[in-house]
Amino acid sequence: MLSYRHAFHAGNFADVLKHIILIQILEYLGKKDKPFCCIDTHAGPGKYELDGDYAQKNQEYQNGIGKLWQCDDLPECVAEYLSLIKRFNRPDQLTRYPGSPLLIKQLLRNKDRLFLFELHNTEIKLLNDLANKHITVHHGDGLKDSLKLLPPSERRGLILIDPSYEIKSDYTQVVDALKAMHKRFAIGTYALWYPVIDRSRNKHLEQAIKTSGITNVQLFELGIRADSNEHGMTSSGMIIINPPWTLTSQMQQTLPWLAEALGQDGEGFYRIETLVAE
Repeated sequence: MLSYRHAFHAGNFADVLKHIILIQILEYLGKKDKPFCCIDTHAGPGKYELDGDYAQKNQEYQNGIGKLWQCDDLPECVAEYLSLIKRFNRPDQLTRYPGSPLLIKQLLRNKDRLFLFELHNTEIKLLNDLANKHITVHHGDGLKDSLKLLPPSERRGLILIDPSYEIKSDYTQVVDALKAMHKRFAIGTYALWYPVIDRSRNKHLEQAIKTSGITNVQLFELGIRADSNEHGMTSSGMIIINPPWTLTSQMQQTLPWLAEALGQDGEGFYRIETLVAE
């Protein structure tokens, strides 16, 4: 939906989880000398001002990156994430939050490529500033238009899919897109972000992936409060196809800590599951 602006939510607990996992996947890909390709289907503007009007309206970052900013004794994955965020801020002040495009850019090597897709007319203007010989920006529908890039010539890569889910059809469209992408590039790593606003929609999403024929699928979810009928996101997660073999053990160390650090009123929780056909 073209009305969605992630700036209202930048740096919240969902971004924390998404970007910690994103960083771990990219670092794993970078351990091999061979180049890789990364595709971000819903890139956004690339960066966010946390002291700006959008972020200040609900101050969601305060229950995400804001809680972690001055923390010590962090799990390794959280420490690596925080170190990257601090590159964009003064040592004593949290005012900026990098979106996925900027975080990916930090971990690209000269041999790697990044393709950024964004549909929003205003966001694309900001995103265009990132374009260079390694980074290509497309003004279009990433779910559909990225398919023509698969398989990449590198035969190694990550596809990040994180739509707004403003409309219910997003929950089915992402599965259709995953199936089409996986058919062309079965050995790629796919990272699908999802919110939990209505748990029944998530159950349908998980079931659709289980019956998709796609194998080697892990789910990592972080909740800050128990599911309820009240308005708002209670938890969010990442569904990873062909995850690094190290990722599950990393999340087993990281998610319990995050659930306690970011959970509200002691209701924080996490899930780590393998999605297999029943």
